[in-house]
Amino acid sequence: FFVEDYEAGRAIKELDQKIELPDGYDLVITVERTTPPNMPVNEDLISKIKVAMSDRYNTATMALNLNAFHKTFGGEAVYAPLWRTNVLLKVITIIVENIPEVAAIDLSNNRMMQLDGLAQLKSLKNLKLLHLSDNKIADL
Repeated sequence: FFVEDYEAGRAIKELDQKIELPDGYDLVITVERTTPPNMPVNEDLISKIKVAMSDRYNTATMALNLNAFHKTFGGEAVYAPLWRTNVLLKVITIIVENIPEVAAIDLSNNRMMQLDGLAQLKSLKNLKLLHLSDNKIADL
């Protein structure tokens, strides 16, 4: 299984050989650094993304706060990181189709490495602010 948080991974690793299995052997736990799993964007996930985006949209200011969007679903069995291109493209499509009046979008703290998925935002005529701070964008 995948754990995003380093501290959680370390805590799990500390349980190595400290849990006895029914057969008397100790549970061996190995932890490896890896890229996050691919997340298929199915209808259930799209529905949850829309609800989360609705909760994060301020109609008075026409601002959409997607800051650290992957943390939105804490405690749920949902994984929707915007650094995954397929997730980002679906989120951008939802914005373009459902809130074309948006004036500001905060995409900070999403670990995004490239901006390719943002091309559709050009169609948003009212978009004035796009926050991209604290991402991993190497080249503009």
